[in-house]
Amino acid sequence: MGRTRATARADRSWLRQAWRRGPAGGRRAGAAVVLTGVLVGTACAVSVAPASASLPGTAGGWNLVWSDDFTGAAGTGVNTANWLYDLGHCYPGCPADNWGTGEIENMTDSTANVYHDGSGNLAIKPIRDSAGTWTSGRIETQRTDFAAPAGGRLRIEGRIQMPNVTGAAAQGYWPAFWTLGAPFRGVYTNWPSAGEIDLMENVNGANTVYGTLHCGTSPGGPCNETTGLGGSTTCPGATCQSAFHTYAVEFDRGVSPEQIRWYVDGVNYHTVRADQVDATTWRNATDHGFFVILNVAIGGGWPGAPTSATVSGVPMLVDYVAVYTTGSGSVTTATPTTTRPTTTTPTTTTTTSTGPVTGSTLYLRTGNTLSSSPGTAARTDTVASAGGVNSDGTPRNPTVYQTCGITGTPDRSSTTFSLRVDAGTAVGNGVQARVSYDPTGTGSWSRVETYAYFATDPVPGFETYTQAAGPGPTTGALTAMTGGCVRLEVWNAIGTAPTSLRVDASAGEGGQSTLTIPFTVGSTPSRTTTTTTTTTTTTTTTTTTRIPTTTVTGSRTTTTSTTGTGGCTATYRVANSWPGGFQGEVVVTNTGTSPIAGWTVGWTFPGGQSVAQAWNASVSQSGAAVSLSNASWNGGLGGGASTTAGFIGSGTAATPTGLTCSVR
Repeated sequence: MGRTRATARADRSWLRQAWRRGPAGGRRAGAAVVLTGVLVGTACAVSVAPASASLPGTAGGWNLVWSDDFTGAAGTGVNTANWLYDLGHCYPGCPADNWGTGEIENMTDSTANVYHDGSGNLAIKPIRDSAGTWTSGRIETQRTDFAAPAGGRLRIEGRIQMPNVTGAAAQGYWPAFWTLGAPFRGVYTNWPSAGEIDLMENVNGANTVYGTLHCGTSPGGPCNETTGLGGSTTCPGATCQSAFHTYAVEFDRGVSPEQIRWYVDGVNYHTVRADQVDATTWRNATDHGFFVILNVAIGGGWPGAPTSATVSGVPMLVDYVAVYTTGSGSVTTATPTTTRPTTTTPTTTTTTSTGPVTGSTLYLRTGNTLSSSPGTAARTDTVASAGGVNSDGTPRNPTVYQTCGITGTPDRSSTTFSLRVDAGTAVGNGVQARVSYDPTGTGSWSRVETYAYFATDPVPGFETYTQAAGPGPTTGALTAMTGGCVRLEVWNAIGTAPTSLRVDASAGEGGQSTLTIPFTVGSTPSRTTTTTTTTTTTTTTTTTTRIPTTTVTGSRTTTTSTTGTGGCTATYRVANSWPGGFQGEVVVTNTGTSPIAGWTVGWTFPGGQSVAQAWNASVSQSGAAVSLSNASWNGGLGGGASTTAGFIGSGTAATPTGLTCSVR
């Protein structure tokens, strides 16, 4: 449903045109026994359709990984060992209000909205009260590890009857059965790169099901966000609203290129292949587990607002949800690392232990907070590894620091920060930062500043990452804050190792990690919001600061090639340097509109430099001439897509000559 993101879905008229499919035969036969109660003319009917009391048999070669057939007693809530409730209008910390889509309902855990109907179904019912306020339900699986084994397939399936309401009475209805990538949970800001697969969406009671993959960057990007890579079809036989249909998606890693396929009643109506996007985008979106979501939204950017004719109280009925795998490998049965509160109050934690925000300089403190006061003894927080995934520009498992209750006015300066980071002896790591401002403390992050990543050297000892690394994408404007919030996200953009981030250092110790905001700040008691990600670990061991005996300049030299004869460009930069060595980075971009299968970048070093080690590429060198070619996983690039490779060089960093790029 994309629909956790910070931007509302774009107009989807394209789905009503180019992707339309004809009716197809169903897998489950059987006529519906319908008990009809007329609510508004003939536009809305409440039906009791047949629902199986148990799951269908598991097909040969498949393994049932997880399921829920919703056989609970009438009027009871969901099994919270399987599901957790999403509450209110946003995720904890409210990174995107109204679930990022503009929908208007308040999600609850009330059995008025989410309940077993006693006939083997789960009902999710949107309700409008006498004041015109809508409530509804949204649930997620506790498990986030539903993944396709290497060389195998993952199938997620559900048998669902959409709300049985059509025409004007259905205006604003938005039922959905969908998944989000496991890296999204607990972070809530890395959509769409973490991946979203919509198995079933429907708006305004139309006899149409939509299936979509969301990935890459937004807006635009390789996956055409916020629209995504989608398809649609009509429900075969009986309409989507009047009967149950089986909606499924299969992620197939046993074919080349990998594929995601969408089905209604066993008929494949839409397919997305890995070669439709660049390798990094595909990996980020699919190379992890997923969790399943069921909900009925009301209003939003896609269906539009409900009207006075919209009928309240027509549920989506879910017979079962099941997850299967086949092929090599297996899916674990690990319990989730996070659960969400089951109350209707906000899920942020408020404390005044850090005192008032009295100045523009904020210190990074234990507990993921920002404070006007330094700490008492240096500690380290761990910034999670990028896991070999290029996350440049998009937070992936960030460590988040935040404070609220700030009142002040912009002072015409700029955001600055000084972060003490150390990746030890790890090669090819790069840490990145993003700073966001919410002027009113309501979750409206109106100013977002992303900075270029800092390539840490493989020499143990803390280095200093500052805004001087270079600006990245910036959106919005700085405005006066009244009870506002500031948030700092730190993550590894590249590499395969974690990074230590020094926090809580005292004034006497020095070497504090700080963020300085461009505001003249008044003295207002702060409420510090702690945002926790499941992959971020805070140590409690006091560390001895390891300061390098030499100064790391962090010099950056950029050279851009002309378009290569094969349709690509290469950008070279020195990401970091130290006495006797340096770290180089090469970004390759497909300048054409058609996919390419591989690339090679060449250059000539000017003064005896050599390449000692490379990642995301294979390298060869003859004298001063260097040739850098794609790895097996990042050669395929869609039109306009890019990939990044890096290397460790020996000698003095310098700008190369004769930079070329060609495709194979």
